[in-house]
Amino acid sequence: MKKGEKLGRGIVKIRKWVRAKGLKVKFESGAFFTAIFFRGKAYVDAVMNEGLNGGLKTLLFAINNNPGVQVKNLSKLLDSRPVKTLERQIASLVKKKLIERRGSKKTGGYFSR
Repeated sequence: MKKGEKLGRGIVKIRKWVRAKGLKVKFESGAFFTAIFFRGKAYVDAVMNEGLNGGLKTLLFAINNNPGVQVKNLSKLLDSRPVKTLERQIASLVKKKLIERRGSKKTGGYFSR
């Protein structure tokens, strides 16, 4: 009977840990039980300290704060940084798996991973 008392305590512990780290979690159940963890500001801050230069840091920050943003709008957000420079920097962030492109070439944009 004591086994039933412990049932579900792991979820409570996960929620407390996630809140303490400033993150979010979503639980789904159906045929399987799934926990989905969302990266927050703490993740972005940790990434910022992993050897990225100033240009890449500001670009990653802009993408994180403007999900789905397109290159032409990034240029405006980043003091008219040249599109060619942005494309090169975006390629670097994609290679490091820090951002991803979603959607079509015409209407898609960049998102933090």
